[in-house]
Amino acid sequence: MASEEGGASNQNGNEPVQGDGNQGRIASLKSRVEKTLVGGVAFVSSLGRPARVAIAFAAAILVSALLLWLIDKFFFYYLTRSYIDEVAQVLDLNPHLANALVLATFVATIFFARYVYSFSSKRRFVGIAGIAALLIGHSLVLWYGTKDQSFDRQGNAIKCYVLTRDGKVTYGEHAGIDPSTGLPCRPVTPEMLERLQKYAAGNRPQPIATSNPVFFDPRSGEPIVWYYKDKENNIEIFDLMGFHPDTGEELLPVTKEVAEKWKKQAEEKGRHVPKLIADPDKYVFFDPLNGQARAWFSLGANSRYEFYDSPGFQPQTGEKLQLATREIINQWKDTQKNPTTAVRAPSRVQIASDTVFFDPITGDPKLWYWRRGTGDSEFFDGPGFHPQNGEPLQPFTKEAFIQYQKEVAEKTKQLKVEQERIEAEQKAKQEAEAAERAEQQRKASVEQRKREEEATRLSEAARRCDALAANPGDAHRVADGVLYGALKVQSAEAVEACEIAVTQNPHELRFQYQLARALELAGDNQAHTKNRQKALEIHQRLVKAGYAAAFDNLASLYYWDRKDLATAVVLWRKGVDLGDSDSMLTLADLVEKGRVNPQGPNEAPIELYKRAADLGNENGVRAYQAELAKAQQIQQQQIQQLQQQQIMMQFMGTVLRNIH
Repeated sequence: MASEEGGASNQNGNEPVQGDGNQGRIASLKSRVEKTLVGGVAFVSSLGRPARVAIAFAAAILVSALLLWLIDKFFFYYLTRSYIDEVAQVLDLNPHLANALVLATFVATIFFARYVYSFSSKRRFVGIAGIAALLIGHSLVLWYGTKDQSFDRQGNAIKCYVLTRDGKVTYGEHAGIDPSTGLPCRPVTPEMLERLQKYAAGNRPQPIATSNPVFFDPRSGEPIVWYYKDKENNIEIFDLMGFHPDTGEELLPVTKEVAEKWKKQAEEKGRHVPKLIADPDKYVFFDPLNGQARAWFSLGANSRYEFYDSPGFQPQTGEKLQLATREIINQWKDTQKNPTTAVRAPSRVQIASDTVFFDPITGDPKLWYWRRGTGDSEFFDGPGFHPQNGEPLQPFTKEAFIQYQKEVAEKTKQLKVEQERIEAEQKAKQEAEAAERAEQQRKASVEQRKREEEATRLSEAARRCDALAANPGDAHRVADGVLYGALKVQSAEAVEACEIAVTQNPHELRFQYQLARALELAGDNQAHTKNRQKALEIHQRLVKAGYAAAFDNLASLYYWDRKDLATAVVLWRKGVDLGDSDSMLTLADLVEKGRVNPQGPNEAPIELYKRAADLGNENGVRAYQAELAKAQQIQQQQIQQLQQQQIMMQFMGTVLRNIH
């Protein structure tokens, strides 16, 4: 029994014995550490005060150095990790490869950082150059990885786009105004990128014809429709970005306000004024597919049914139209079978010599009429309502007949007076134009003599400059002038002659202007571009000096080379004010094409052409004559219409007198 208990004690007591051994060793180690610390403290205490301070200071320096070393390594590690994480996101690297790059870059950074603090200047240079190379390489890798990307990993736009009128899409790095084109650089969105690719592939904006378009992407809320608003605030919507096919103005992405305005505009356009159904017997009252009613009705006098093609109100009574159900249609058909009053639709009657106005037995009127205006009526052969406006027709009584006869006579007299006035105005205008042409010829002859006298005093280079590059529309020219087509062929020769003439006559603005005019056309490729820039600078100086002919040339350079219509229009208008005929012709052409809005009647094309013609500009004379021909044709058409109306009135008067 005792042995069993002892055995149990040994068997179950293994773990407590082993635990006591571990605790003993720990206690022994703790005792030795305490003895060492006590001994160390006793040793330090036995030292003098200066020695204790020195030992404490040395210990602090050692601990600080250790902490600085650890912080430095952790700083470089996490800096390296952040840089490599950026590269891994941009290049979409595998995480394990990214970790390998982190370790490699960390080792390189530690290696170069150790050299930065070296006392050797060569090693410091190697360390600084190495760290700089790592930083520059990081930025270059990020640039290479993002140069063809439009978005970062978070979906934020990192590019912006600019649309050009030649069908190209250019991308920039910063949203705002593009400095090279002056156009807005808009941020690229995921929805926009797909459409930009379509635009670059040659697709162009098309008008959206559906009545219920989707304006915004349901996933992102970004606009997927573009719009254009004209001067009357009418909104047109398109399915792609770009430029309006008629005005050339850039289309803008829709906003919530624009979408609401377009919907209201479409709703107003969709409203339909109910029209009277003239022939109900042939009208389809119910939709053959769904059986829904397609007519509305009003019950008029004598229980007469009037049917309309849409809901609304009866134009005479203002009563609301009711839906024409099957029961209503059946009732109407019953009244057709057993009519109590005439329901035949009245037909128009053309007045002729055999028209019967009154019943020869009873004297009752045989016609009904609707008056549009004084002396202008439409006649019908029965009672009813006007088929276009729904107004009731009136019986053509004897009183109405007498009044109509007086109005026909009065209108005939007015037409004759109007015809005589138009003919008198045409005659006076022709005489005034003949006098103006004679005066222009006289002035042109005087100017020609002055130019010939001036030409005899010039040097050979000056005469060649005038002969080769003078503008026919320049009021200061001394030669006849050459058009651009001829000047282009001889532009190099003209530039050479005019440069000599400018050198010989530095204060004569005419030679500077003719030199600039020749430079506009001289050279090929890059030389041509440089020459046009030199021409622009010369024209700018001439404009400041108030040389009238230079305004049209400078404006054209702004318009064609810099695509700056606003500045060009300001220059053309100043040229017009100074009496430059070429500025007048160009401004008139732009107004006529709708690219420039006239500021008043003085900027009407015919007025500008007339002023240019008065100044002797041959193109102005031709344009003005063409405008006059159009106006005379319109007046001639008016006279013919008046004559036809007069003949009709005379015929009506004859008919009425025969009846009377």
